[in-house]
Amino acid sequence: MRPCRGEWGMKVPGKNVGAAVDRMSRALERLSAAPPVVAVLEELLCQASATLGASGAFLCWWGGTGDLSTLTTHGVDSEASALCAQQLLAQAPAPGEPRLPRVVEDVSQDALLASEPDALRRLGATALLSQPLYFASGLGAAGVLGVLFREAWRPREEDLRRFGLSVKLAALALERERMAETLRQSVLSARAEVEESEVLRLCRFQAVTEALGRALSGDEVARVVLEQGLPAVGAAVGLVHLVAPDGTLALKAALGVTNAQREALRAPPWRSSGVPSHDAGAPVRLETPAAAGDVLPVPGAPVWLETPAAVRDVVPALGALRALVLLPLHVEGRTFGTLCLGFPEARRFSALERASITGLGHECGQALERARLYARERTARLQAEAAGQRLRLLADASALVSASLDWEETVAGVARLALGHFADGCAVDSYEDGVVRRLAVLYENPQSAPRGLELLRFAPQEGSPTLLAEVLASGRPWMMARPTAEPGDTRTAAARLYAAARELGVGSLILTPLVARQRTLGVLTFMRSATSAPFDIPDLSLAEELAGRAALAIDNADLFRKARAAEEESRRGAARLHVLVQVSHLIAEAGLDLSMVLEVLVRKVSEALGDACVLQLLSEDKTRLELVTVHHPNAEARAVLDASMRRCPGRVGE
Repeated sequence: MRPCRGEWGMKVPGKNVGAAVDRMSRALERLSAAPPVVAVLEELLCQASATLGASGAFLCWWGGTGDLSTLTTHGVDSEASALCAQQLLAQAPAPGEPRLPRVVEDVSQDALLASEPDALRRLGATALLSQPLYFASGLGAAGVLGVLFREAWRPREEDLRRFGLSVKLAALALERERMAETLRQSVLSARAEVEESEVLRLCRFQAVTEALGRALSGDEVARVVLEQGLPAVGAAVGLVHLVAPDGTLALKAALGVTNAQREALRAPPWRSSGVPSHDAGAPVRLETPAAAGDVLPVPGAPVWLETPAAVRDVVPALGALRALVLLPLHVEGRTFGTLCLGFPEARRFSALERASITGLGHECGQALERARLYARERTARLQAEAAGQRLRLLADASALVSASLDWEETVAGVARLALGHFADGCAVDSYEDGVVRRLAVLYENPQSAPRGLELLRFAPQEGSPTLLAEVLASGRPWMMARPTAEPGDTRTAAARLYAAARELGVGSLILTPLVARQRTLGVLTFMRSATSAPFDIPDLSLAEELAGRAALAIDNADLFRKARAAEEESRRGAARLHVLVQVSHLIAEAGLDLSMVLEVLVRKVSEALGDACVLQLLSEDKTRLELVTVHHPNAEARAVLDASMRRCPGRVGE
C-alpha cells in the first residue's frame, strides 16, 4: 500500500494506513466541532470596522479551487470590493519584502482603482486601510483584509496594531479552514486507498477460494495455495509439506526457492512431534528450536517468526527471509501437513494479517479434506464399477456354463468373455490321462497380438518344469503382477522369467488350474500386455472364479457323458434280459425238439444282437465245427451264408 502524505508533510507508513485514517478522522471531527469559518470572519469584519470607526470592511481570499471568495460587512458592494482586492493582491509584497499595511487617505487620488471608476463609485469610500493575509505554510498572499472610511482618515499607531491583529486572526481562521479541507481530502483519499486495498485483498482471497474449490487432489491444492495464496497475503516464498502414508512430512510443492533450497527443504527442518499418518486424525505439533525465543507454539497453533534471527534459527536454508509463518493444515482434528510462508521484510503481523494468513491455512486444510473425500469417493466408485463388471462377467460365465454341455466350446466361451474387460489374451489347456491339449488361444486384437502366451512353455532352467506344468502339478494358481527384475539380471529363475516376459511383451500373467472335485482338468490362462494395468489380488480372485466355472463346465460334461453311457448300458442290459425271457419262453414251447430250440435261439440272438447269427457245434472227434443253423432276415443272404459255411467248415484251432 502506498504511503499517505498530507499537504503539510505528514507521512504514514503503508501498513498503518488504517490506523492513520482513524486518527485523521478524529482530528477532522474536532476541527468540525469549531464554529464555521464564515461566521468567525463575519464577526471579525464587524469588530475591525467598529474598532476603527470605519463605515465598512471586506475580506477576499483565494479558495482551494483557485476562485476568489469575498465577504463584506453590511452596505459594502461585494463586486467592487472584489475588484479592489484583486488590485491589492496584485500589488502585494513579494517573498522577502516587508509585509506592512497599506494606507490610502484619498482613494480618488490613488492609482489603485483609477481604471475602475464605476467600482470606485460603488465602493463609496474616501480612505482605505488594507493588508494582505499570509499563511504560515505558504509563500504568497492568500487574501486581503480592507477597511473603508467615508471621510478622510489617518491611522494612529494604536489603530495599526489593532488592524494587524485582525489581519492575523483572519489569516489563522482561513488557514484553519484550509487545513481542515486538506485534512478532509486526505481522509477521503486515504479511505479510498484503504477500501481499494481491501477490495483487492478480498478479490485475491475470493480467487484463491474459487481455485481451491476446483482442486481435486492434494497436488492441485498445494499448487493453488502457492501460486494464488502467496500474492494474497504478500508472501514471497511458500512451502507445502504433506503427511506421507508413513506419517512423515514430505515436500509437496514450493515457490520462490532455488533447486538447492528445495532439496534442503524436502524434509521440513523444523521438528514435528506427534505427526500422525494421513488418517490418524491428531493435530500436528510444531516445535521450533529453543533459540527462537518466545515463538514456541502450542500444539496445532501457527508459528509467527517476525525477526531474521528467529527465521535463521528455525529454517537456516531460508536465512535470507526476514519473517516466516508456519501453519499446521488440519480440519476437524485430521492432519494434512504444514504451510510455510516467507516474507522478505521483518514485520509485526497485525491482527488482520494474522486472521488472513490463518484463514488461508484453514481454506487450504478444507480443500485438502475435500480432495481426500473426493479421492475416497472416486476410489469407491471405481471399485464399485469394477465389482459390477466382475459380477456381470461371472453372471455371463454362469449363464454360458448352464446353456451348453459342449465343454470345449463352453470353456473357450468363458475365456472369450474375459477378453477386453479383464485380459488382453487368454489360453485354454485341457489335461486328461497325463496329456495336455491346447484347446484355444484368444487375443483381443489378433492383428497386433503379442507372443505373450508362449511364456506358458517357458522353463527357467533346462530340464525344469514349465509354468503350465507347475500349475498342473500343484493345482494352485500362479500370478505375475509385473516383471520387476532388472533387464540384465539373469542370475535367478525369476529374473530369467521376467526377462522372457519383457521380451514377449507380457505385462502381467495369471494361470488358474481348472479343478473340479479335487481333480485338475486343465489350466485357464489370462494375460495383459505391458501397456495395460497389472493384475492384482481382486483380479486373481476373479480369475479363480472364472476357472471354477470353466472347470464346472468340464466336470458337468464329463458327468453327462458318463450318465449317457450308463443309460445306454442299462438300455442294452434290459434288451438282453428281454431276449432271454423270450428265448426261455420259446424254448419252453418247443419242448424236447432240439432243432427247433436251436432255431429259436439263433433267430432271437440275431434279432437282439445283429443282422445274422450262425450256430456251430463241435464234432464228436472235436476237430471241426459242424454247422447247425443259420439265420438272416433276408432269405437270399441266409442261403448264401448257409452254403458258404457248409462249403468251408471251420476247424478247431484255425
